[in-house]
Amino acid sequence: MTLEEAKKLLEKLQKDDENFSFHLELTGGNSTYFDSTSKKFRKEAEAINTVLKALEKYEMNDVYPLTIIKDRYSGTYSGGEYTAWNLDFDEIPKEINYDDVTCQHFWINNKIFVGKGKNPKEATENLIKLLGE
Repeated sequence: MTLEEAKKLLEKLQKDDENFSFHLELTGGNSTYFDSTSKKFRKEAEAINTVLKALEKYEMNDVYPLTIIKDRYSGTYSGGEYTAWNLDFDEIPKEINYDDVTCQHFWINNKIFVGKGKNPKEATENLIKLLGE
């Protein structure tokens, strides 16, 4: 899916007012995953739009693969409401979505570079910074 097609998809989703879940693949082999079962559709659409803006800015040539996830615990253990990973979706440790104790233990002991932020853009920028250090 091209960036233009992704924008059209976002526009279509904004017209619908229902739960949604999708996997957004961008050209060049870069992938961004965003899943939501939230009824707060407009808030989720804003998050997707933020991701698309970040993708336009960086063209994601800087980071591949890239997966951005809205944190299950809103940053309580990870330190960010959104996390950006230089991994494919299926490579991300499942512990980030387990119970409180397991999730906390994962983040205390994590050695993987993970960008963290209050929004997808900030998490992506943080990951790019970490990878550049």
